[in-house]
Amino acid sequence: MGLRSRSQDPREAAGVPRPASRPGEEDGAGDARWRVADAMADLWRAVSATTDTRIFFEELSRRIAALASARGTVFWLLDADAEMLSPQPGAAGLDDTEPGELVSVPCRRGSGDVADRVVFGDQVVRGWWGAGGLGQAPEPNGLGPTGSPDCVLLPWRTRDRPLGVLAAVDSNRAGVGFSDDDVRMLRAAAAAAAVAWEHREAHGELALAREREVAGLREQIERSFQLEQLKTDFLKLASHELRGPLGVIKGYVSMMEDGTLGDVSPALAPVLPVLRAKLEEMNQLVNEMLETARLDDSALELRLARLDLREVVESAVHALEPLTGAAHSLVVDTAAEPVLVPGDRSRLGIVVTNLVHNAIKYSPRGGRVCVCCAAADGMAQVAVSDQGVGIAPEHMGLLFTRFGRVSTRETAGIPGTGLGLYLARDLARRHGGDVQVTSTPGQGSTFTLTLPLA
Repeated sequence: MGLRSRSQDPREAAGVPRPASRPGEEDGAGDARWRVADAMADLWRAVSATTDTRIFFEELSRRIAALASARGTVFWLLDADAEMLSPQPGAAGLDDTEPGELVSVPCRRGSGDVADRVVFGDQVVRGWWGAGGLGQAPEPNGLGPTGSPDCVLLPWRTRDRPLGVLAAVDSNRAGVGFSDDDVRMLRAAAAAAAVAWEHREAHGELALAREREVAGLREQIERSFQLEQLKTDFLKLASHELRGPLGVIKGYVSMMEDGTLGDVSPALAPVLPVLRAKLEEMNQLVNEMLETARLDDSALELRLARLDLREVVESAVHALEPLTGAAHSLVVDTAAEPVLVPGDRSRLGIVVTNLVHNAIKYSPRGGRVCVCCAAADGMAQVAVSDQGVGIAPEHMGLLFTRFGRVSTRETAGIPGTGLGLYLARDLARRHGGDVQVTSTPGQGSTFTLTLPLA
């Protein structure tokens, strides 16, 4: 359910449209009601923004007492669930002992007592406050201090629900008591006070909703940070734990290749390059995990040196050649002159390796994979093109996100962590460059690494 702040003018709540001319003085009712509504408009502006309940009722009670020429006024607030009326703090004009006499009283619809008639019956009750309470005849009700010769109880309500009771105690007009004009003023004041209370409630509910929203947002942010930290911790743990076994396996494969473990059978010899390629692939995965964890911890430091980007490209392609199938054609086209850049050789190797590896992986049916390295427009460029599955425009936003993977029918069986492109772009940007992509679904993609020249 939506919340909204009502901005009804208290003069409207009092039922008093601004007259085109001053009402006649024969009954004075319109003038009196307009004066009280005008005064309550000022009060409404003063109290509607306060969050202090006591100040709210003090200001209301003091001004209403002055308008009605009453010694004091008291507000009772209805608790519909508990069926009780409770006196509110800040009663105006009562002496030091009287507030202590004001206690919560029952208020049940249909009971027929004073509280029921005023709150639910919308009646104005006038009479004497004696030791037993208000009564033309003794009628205990507890809605006011004892010993008051003249009191008026009025309903305090909004248009659609009762709020409680407004009581005015002891008219200042000696021997006269509260006049009809006073009662009209009190009615108008009660209506205006209801608008101020409703406005205050709405603001309170909005503030509470905002607090809940902020608390929920903080909780989500905290949970997100915790999850990210868990991912980072997992990446560090997994990468460190995998490096040891991989190193051992690579060592044995190397010994098999160089004959240290004896002659290799003709049936096994063709398998060794594939094993080495798969080990390099796993090693690349471990490096991605470790580098990503370093990025998250801000622990990654680049070791910049002047290097030829062509060498980085050739080394990456050479390591990945065993992964290409018979249907793949891996082509390298590098510039005749050195392409010099300031860079971290191992980190740029990760970038180029990730781009070439992706081109091979996402060309499951084979095709041409072309890696071009050159200098153009004052920048070094490495463009990796494939004739693979391509990327739909709606999936572009996922490409360079952490753990972001595009899952379609064509890519469902392709392994990966979703870290490669995320890491490639981040490392490129740390070198002052970037990685961009163009793609056509079903026809292939081109990923371009750009770096500033040395």
